[in-house]
Amino acid sequence: MLYLIAVFLGISIGLLSGGRLSRLLEVRVEKLWIVIAAFALQIILKILSDRPDGRGACAILRMSVLILSYILLFSWFWYNRRFAGIWVVSAGSMMNTAVIMANAGYMPVNYDVAIKAGLGNYLQANGALLDGRHILMSSTTKLPFLGDMLHPPSFLALFMQVVSPGDIAIGIGLAVLFFEFIKREIKLVNNFSKRVG
Repeated sequence: MLYLIAVFLGISIGLLSGGRLSRLLEVRVEKLWIVIAAFALQIILKILSDRPDGRGACAILRMSVLILSYILLFSWFWYNRRFAGIWVVSAGSMMNTAVIMANAGYMPVNYDVAIKAGLGNYLQANGALLDGRHILMSSTTKLPFLGDMLHPPSFLALFMQVVSPGDIAIGIGLAVLFFEFIKREIKLVNNFSKRVG
């Protein structure tokens, strides 16, 4: 829900500033198949993570799929770097990737925030490992400040009961990106991407 609201906000600001909704149909992104493949791998990753042996027999396969999905995702970001929003989304994704990879492929979740989000009963039933992709923070957690440590307001919390600083950055980036789609591309980023490309 956080990301959907970010997209709606970007579109709304674009329309209020003189943009046209029809411009969404005119947007041309590069290598769309790459991001589709990355999200397909994320679905496979969820299936692997939900298996009882997700931390055992299929752990290596799970980590391989995770790494490959990140490689594809960041490749797609690079191909579409002419959009300013992509740079912000990429920064947020890098924050999430860093903390997940530093913690063996799991996103750490702050215990107090999890309780506040109403996950108390779930914690009692599942212990430290929350849902196959999240794990409770502990004294050994690396980069805890990048983990899921925020509980968004109820109207934002649908499907995302706890969020990370990276998630917030991704939301901001999506708002900027869809503003660009509706309104215009930012020339400064276009010129910069040409120089670095």
